[in-house]
Amino acid sequence: MNGFISRTALGLTLCLSGLAGCAYYRTIVDPCWPERYDYMARTTVNEADNAQAYNGHVLDQTVWNYDFEHDAKTGAPTAVLNPAGIERLKYISRRRPIADCHIYLATAQDLPDLADLPPKRIQELRDDLNARRIVAIQKFLLAQTNGQDAYTIDVHDPAEVGVAALQEAGSLPPGQPLPVLGAYQKLQNNFQGVFAGPAGVMGGAAGGGAAAPR
Repeated sequence: MNGFISRTALGLTLCLSGLAGCAYYRTIVDPCWPERYDYMARTTVNEADNAQAYNGHVLDQTVWNYDFEHDAKTGAPTAVLNPAGIERLKYISRRRPIADCHIYLATAQDLPDLADLPPKRIQELRDDLNARRIVAIQKFLLAQTNGQDAYTIDVHDPAEVGVAALQEAGSLPPGQPLPVLGAYQKLQNNFQGVFAGPAGVMGGAAGGGAAAPR
Protein backbone atom coordinates (compact mmCIF):
# COMPACT_ATOMS: atom_id res chain seq x y z
CA MET A 1 0.00 0.00 0.00
CA ASN A 2 2.80 2.34 0.91
CA GLY A 3 4.46 1.65 -2.45
CA PHE A 4 1.26 2.44 -4.31
CA ILE A 5 0.82 5.75 -2.54
CA SER A 6 4.41 6.77 -3.17
CA ARG A 7 4.23 5.84 -6.86
CA THR A 8 0.93 7.72 -7.25
CA ALA A 9 2.37 10.80 -5.58
CA LEU A 10 5.45 10.63 -7.82
CA GLY A 11 3.28 10.32 -10.94
CA LEU A 12 1.13 13.28 -9.95
CA THR A 13 4.23 15.32 -9.23
CA LEU A 14 5.71 14.54 -12.65
CA CYS A 15 2.41 15.34 -14.41
CA LEU A 16 2.10 18.66 -12.62
CA SER A 17 5.71 19.49 -13.44
CA GLY A 18 5.12 18.67 -17.10
CA LEU A 19 2.02 20.82 -17.25
CA ALA A 20 3.77 23.69 -15.54
CA GLY A 21 6.68 23.41 -17.94
CA CYS A 22 4.33 23.47 -20.94
CA ALA A 23 2.47 26.51 -19.61
CA TYR A 24 5.75 28.30 -18.94
CA TYR A 25 6.96 27.52 -22.46
CA ARG A 26 3.85 29.06 -24.06
CA THR A 27 4.37 32.28 -22.12
CA ILE A 28 7.81 32.94 -23.64
CA VAL A 29 7.17 31.95 -27.27
CA ASP A 30 4.56 32.91 -29.87
CA PRO A 31 2.44 29.80 -30.52
CA CYS A 32 0.96 31.49 -33.64
CA TRP A 33 4.27 31.90 -35.47
CA PRO A 34 4.51 32.31 -38.43
CA GLU A 35 0.79 32.71 -39.26
CA ARG A 36 0.41 35.90 -37.23
CA TYR A 37 3.33 37.61 -39.00
CA ASP A 38 2.29 36.32 -42.43
CA TYR A 39 -1.09 37.98 -41.89
CA MET A 40 0.55 41.25 -40.85
CA ALA A 41 2.78 41.20 -43.94
CA ARG A 42 -0.15 40.50 -46.27
CA THR A 43 -2.20 43.28 -44.68
CA THR A 44 0.61 45.81 -45.12
CA VAL A 45 1.04 44.98 -48.81
CA ASN A 46 -2.71 44.88 -49.47
CA GLU A 47 -3.27 48.27 -47.82
CA ALA A 48 -0.80 49.94 -50.19
CA ASP A 49 -2.23 48.12 -53.22
CA ASN A 50 -5.82 48.91 -52.25
CA ALA A 51 -5.04 52.60 -51.77
CA GLN A 52 -3.40 52.77 -55.19
CA ALA A 53 -6.29 50.90 -56.81
CA TYR A 54 -8.84 53.19 -55.15
CA ASN A 55 -7.02 56.32 -56.32
CA GLY A 56 -6.94 54.95 -59.86
CA HIS A 57 -10.65 54.15 -59.71
CA VAL A 58 -11.44 57.71 -58.58
CA LEU A 59 -9.53 59.11 -61.56
CA ASP A 60 -11.32 56.64 -63.83
CA GLN A 61 -14.64 57.97 -62.51
CA THR A 62 -13.64 61.61 -63.03
CA VAL A 63 -15.15 63.93 -65.63
CA TRP A 64 -12.43 66.40 -66.65
CA ASN A 65 -12.43 70.01 -67.84
CA TYR A 66 -11.62 68.91 -71.38
CA ASP A 67 -14.85 66.87 -71.47
CA PHE A 68 -16.82 70.12 -71.88
CA GLU A 69 -17.06 72.43 -74.86
CA HIS A 70 -15.76 76.00 -75.04
CA ASP A 71 -17.70 78.85 -76.63
CA ALA A 72 -16.71 79.08 -80.29
CA LYS A 73 -16.78 82.90 -80.28
CA THR A 74 -15.34 83.85 -76.89
CA GLY A 75 -13.43 80.67 -75.97
CA ALA A 76 -15.08 80.71 -72.54
CA PRO A 77 -15.70 77.34 -70.86
CA THR A 78 -19.24 76.02 -70.85
CA ALA A 79 -21.28 73.29 -69.19
CA VAL A 80 -22.03 71.56 -72.50
CA LEU A 81 -20.60 68.06 -72.80
CA ASN A 82 -18.45 67.47 -75.86
CA PRO A 83 -18.25 64.09 -77.65
CA ALA A 84 -15.37 62.98 -75.40
CA GLY A 85 -17.39 63.79 -72.29
CA ILE A 86 -20.40 61.92 -73.62
CA GLU A 87 -18.31 58.83 -74.33
CA ARG A 88 -16.78 59.00 -70.86
CA LEU A 89 -20.18 59.05 -69.19
CA LYS A 90 -21.33 56.17 -71.38
CA TYR A 91 -18.24 54.22 -70.31
CA ILE A 92 -18.93 54.94 -66.64
CA SER A 93 -22.62 54.01 -66.87
CA ARG A 94 -21.86 50.69 -68.63
CA ARG A 95 -19.33 49.40 -66.11
CA ARG A 96 -19.64 45.68 -65.31
CA PRO A 97 -20.92 43.94 -63.29
CA ILE A 98 -22.59 47.10 -61.98
CA ALA A 99 -21.97 50.80 -62.50
CA ASP A 100 -20.35 52.80 -59.72
CA CYS A 101 -22.85 55.60 -59.09
CA HIS A 102 -20.25 57.83 -57.41
CA ILE A 103 -18.81 60.19 -60.03
CA TYR A 104 -16.22 62.92 -59.55
CA LEU A 105 -16.07 66.24 -61.39
CA ALA A 106 -12.72 67.96 -61.77
CA THR A 107 -13.22 71.51 -60.54
CA ALA A 108 -13.20 74.18 -63.24
CA GLN A 109 -9.57 75.12 -63.83
CA ASP A 110 -10.26 76.32 -67.39
CA LEU A 111 -11.68 79.70 -66.41
CA PRO A 112 -9.99 82.57 -68.27
CA ASP A 113 -7.92 85.24 -66.50
CA LEU A 114 -7.50 83.28 -63.27
CA ALA A 115 -4.37 85.28 -62.43
CA ASP A 116 -6.14 88.63 -62.82
CA LEU A 117 -9.37 88.03 -60.92
CA PRO A 118 -9.74 88.44 -57.15
CA PRO A 119 -9.99 85.14 -55.24
CA LYS A 120 -13.60 85.68 -54.21
CA ARG A 121 -14.68 86.27 -57.81
CA ILE A 122 -12.77 83.19 -58.98
CA GLN A 123 -14.56 81.08 -56.38
CA GLU A 124 -17.95 82.45 -57.44
CA LEU A 125 -17.31 81.74 -61.13
CA ARG A 126 -15.90 78.29 -60.38
CA ASP A 127 -18.80 77.28 -58.13
CA ASP A 128 -21.32 78.46 -60.73
CA LEU A 129 -19.64 76.56 -63.58
CA ASN A 130 -19.20 73.42 -61.46
CA ALA A 131 -22.89 73.49 -60.50
CA ARG A 132 -23.99 73.83 -64.14
CA ARG A 133 -21.68 71.01 -65.20
CA ILE A 134 -23.08 68.74 -62.49
CA VAL A 135 -26.58 69.39 -63.80
CA ALA A 136 -25.45 68.60 -67.35
CA ILE A 137 -23.90 65.30 -66.21
CA GLN A 138 -27.00 64.30 -64.25
CA LYS A 139 -29.30 65.09 -67.18
CA PHE A 140 -27.25 63.00 -69.59
CA LEU A 141 -26.99 60.05 -67.20
CA LEU A 142 -30.71 60.21 -66.52
CA ALA A 143 -31.36 59.79 -70.23
CA GLN A 144 -28.53 57.26 -70.69
CA THR A 145 -29.81 54.92 -67.97
CA ASN A 146 -33.55 55.54 -68.54
CA GLY A 147 -33.74 56.96 -65.04
CA GLN A 148 -32.66 53.69 -63.44
CA ASP A 149 -29.55 54.92 -61.60
CA ALA A 150 -29.14 57.81 -59.18
CA TYR A 151 -25.62 59.23 -59.39
CA THR A 152 -23.77 61.19 -56.73
CA ILE A 153 -21.34 63.75 -58.13
CA ASP A 154 -18.58 65.25 -55.97
CA VAL A 155 -16.19 68.00 -57.03
CA HIS A 156 -12.46 67.51 -56.47
CA ASP A 157 -9.22 68.95 -57.82
CA PRO A 158 -7.02 66.13 -59.12
CA ALA A 159 -3.90 66.43 -61.23
CA GLU A 160 -4.43 65.27 -64.77
CA VAL A 161 -3.15 61.79 -65.56
CA GLY A 162 0.10 61.76 -67.53
CA VAL A 163 2.83 64.32 -68.12
CA ALA A 164 1.90 67.40 -70.14
CA ALA A 165 4.34 68.45 -72.86
CA LEU A 166 4.45 72.10 -71.70
CA GLN A 167 5.68 71.21 -68.21
CA GLU A 168 8.10 68.65 -69.61
CA ALA A 169 9.75 70.62 -72.43
CA GLY A 170 8.76 74.21 -71.63
CA SER A 171 7.84 76.90 -74.14
CA LEU A 172 11.12 78.79 -74.49
CA PRO A 173 12.60 79.48 -77.93
CA PRO A 174 15.26 76.99 -79.07
CA GLY A 175 18.75 77.64 -77.75
CA GLN A 176 17.71 79.19 -74.43
CA PRO A 177 18.37 77.29 -71.20
CA LEU A 178 15.39 76.05 -69.26
CA PRO A 179 14.89 77.69 -65.85
CA VAL A 180 15.06 75.84 -62.56
CA LEU A 181 11.47 75.10 -61.53
CA GLY A 182 10.87 73.65 -58.09
CA ALA A 183 13.56 71.69 -56.31
CA TYR A 184 15.29 70.09 -59.27
CA GLN A 185 17.03 71.16 -62.45
CA LYS A 186 15.19 70.12 -65.60
CA LEU A 187 17.55 67.92 -67.61
CA GLN A 188 15.16 66.48 -70.16
CA ASN A 189 16.89 68.17 -73.11
CA ASN A 190 20.46 67.24 -72.16
CA PHE A 191 20.47 63.99 -74.09
CA GLN A 192 19.29 65.18 -77.48
CA GLY A 193 21.61 64.90 -80.47
CA VAL A 194 21.77 64.16 -84.17
CA PHE A 195 21.61 60.89 -86.05
CA ALA A 196 24.91 59.44 -87.16
CA GLY A 197 25.47 59.55 -90.91
CA PRO A 198 28.11 58.47 -93.41
CA ALA A 199 31.64 59.82 -93.10
CA GLY A 200 31.69 63.56 -93.74
CA VAL A 201 27.90 63.94 -93.46
CA MET A 202 26.16 65.41 -90.42
CA GLY A 203 22.72 64.05 -89.65
CA GLY A 204 20.05 66.59 -88.82
CA ALA A 205 16.44 66.90 -87.85
CA ALA A 206 15.37 68.21 -91.23
CA GLY A 207 13.62 65.91 -93.66
CA GLY A 208 15.50 64.38 -96.58
CA GLY A 209 19.15 63.43 -96.69
CA ALA A 210 22.34 64.84 -98.05
CA ALA A 211 24.33 62.89 -100.57
CA ALA A 212 27.76 61.76 -99.48
CA PRO A 213 30.66 63.44 -101.31
CA ARG A 214 32.03 61.34 -104.14
